[in-house]
Amino acid sequence: MSARGRAASSRRPAPARGRVAIFFRLLRRNRAAVGGGIVILAIILLTLLAPVVAPYPYQRQDFSKYLAPPARAHLFGTDEQGRDILSRVIYGGRVSLPLGLIAVSIAAVFGFVFGATAGYFGGWTDTAVMRGMDIMLAFPTILLALAIITILGPGVTNTMIAVGISAIPVYTRVVRGTVLSVKQMEYVSAAQAVGASRLRIIARHILPNSFAPVMVLATTGTATAIITSAALSFIGLGAQPPTPEWGSLLSSGREYLRHAPWMSIFPGLAIMVAVMAINLLGDGLRDALDPRLR
Repeated sequence: MSARGRAASSRRPAPARGRVAIFFRLLRRNRAAVGGGIVILAIILLTLLAPVVAPYPYQRQDFSKYLAPPARAHLFGTDEQGRDILSRVIYGGRVSLPLGLIAVSIAAVFGFVFGATAGYFGGWTDTAVMRGMDIMLAFPTILLALAIITILGPGVTNTMIAVGISAIPVYTRVVRGTVLSVKQMEYVSAAQAVGASRLRIIARHILPNSFAPVMVLATTGTATAIITSAALSFIGLGAQPPTPEWGSLLSSGREYLRHAPWMSIFPGLAIMVAVMAINLLGDGLRDALDPRLR
């Protein structure tokens, strides 16, 4: 290849694999994000391997050791029924983490649909969708989730639905703003010029190029969904006994704060560590995906 050919090839835009490699290289440079990702992975592995890792079955009772403080036999102590707190915290992650992930998935899917529809078509469609989102945003997220779960009834599945629905307006607004920017790009105009259908333009050009900010929002939104789900379980509207869940474990320990504070301390620490790790990873994803911060 001649020198002119090599120079021309060097000016070509980086392929998709190159952009992915750049993204992961930037993400690896952020030690906080890497640390958060490692912690999240460790928590996921612990919950998946709960039957192997947990020292006791989460429902096993030993009334001879009720409210026992942390010791070698029970590293996190026991509760009022003699159940091992460590085992219940590990098993609780099998409920709390899916609660956050599924709730965010519900919000992201509907947010994509509503936001892309409003941003691309505009006009009365945009007005109708966004006024509906404004009505939902008029209520605090926890109050809206509380109202929905009051209608649906308590339970893990209904908590996922309630938390997911309450977060839809945030994703809708983010997707709409991104779509409004993306649809002004030249490649969208070129697709319209060659006669591509609106559905094809949205599916092939608009949504893929609107994915990055939604991915960052979904990462940090998972932490918010975990906290909201824990709050609903804390007041008795989420996971129901005897199913262990971090929020319900906190709730059951509040009556014994003076005599057995470990019943609330360790579930609270589990929520704090998980939320902090998710937020650190979300900040790293934002920095790696935002070209202005490179």
